[in-house]
Amino acid sequence: MGTNGPRVRMTWPEEGRTPLARRPLPMLEIFFLRWFYGFLANAAQEKGRSRSWGFLGVAFWFFGEVLGLFVGFASGGAELAAYAGALISAAIGAAIAFGIVKALPDETQTAPMQF
Repeated sequence: MGTNGPRVRMTWPEEGRTPLARRPLPMLEIFFLRWFYGFLANAAQEKGRSRSWGFLGVAFWFFGEVLGLFVGFASGGAELAAYAGALISAAIGAAIAFGIVKALPDETQTAPMQF
């Protein structure tokens, strides 16, 4: 141990495994959620609402994903089936959030008429 803490020894991956640099991009849903937040926030802003309505989509996505994963594993499904159920229920949650934001009444302020 030195003064900067313990030394970490970098090792190559085990034989037969793909190095980290060559693996496909994980968690592409983060990019989707960032886009979906902006999409819902812009839709809410066009209706005269706060941009924080975009968080509704992110929250519904995560809630749906966790709920779907829980139901998938509780029903005795394999990991892939549970993850597929999680993504399907997350998409349903996102669709519900989209429907809620699109159904918001328009509250844009129009300028009063001047005579």
